[in-house]
Amino acid sequence: MKKMPVYFLFSLIGFILMGTDSPAGFTIPKDAYRIYELDNALQNAKEDNWALAFLLASEKTTCPIGTKASLNAIRELEEQCIIVYVDAFDNELTKCPGIVLRAFQSQKAGRTLPIVVITDPKCKRIVDIIPYANSEETYLELLREANNKITESPSLMERIFNMFQ
Repeated sequence: MKKMPVYFLFSLIGFILMGTDSPAGFTIPKDAYRIYELDNALQNAKEDNWALAFLLASEKTTCPIGTKASLNAIRELEEQCIIVYVDAFDNELTKCPGIVLRAFQSQKAGRTLPIVVITDPKCKRIVDIIPYANSEETYLELLREANNKITESPSLMERIFNMFQ
């Protein structure tokens, strides 16, 4: 009978420690836009001639790998892009411009979150699609390559392809 409070105490401590193992997701930076602010993001992108980076992720994820990958995408791209957050589990995907929606649904995008689609300032041309990569170093390299593509002018083939989208 005297051991009952001790077992209860250890059980309580165990539950508390288990709860601290799972992170609470991440927070989108204040200077990023949410999908319902898309018109403002497009306006600012056009005025400042900045690319748009649509980040399809879940802020509320308890997956530390997904959280880190989303934060890496924001950190790597925010210097050259206006970030637009699209919540993957809040039916926001359908609110994306058609060109972005098709890019998210493409085979290149994959099916693992986060996924990033970068467009030109007018949201008329896809600059790059960055799928999640299992290796953090590979994912960072993909993000850095995308950053380089933002400053490059599109090739003739890309211009022709984008005319038909």
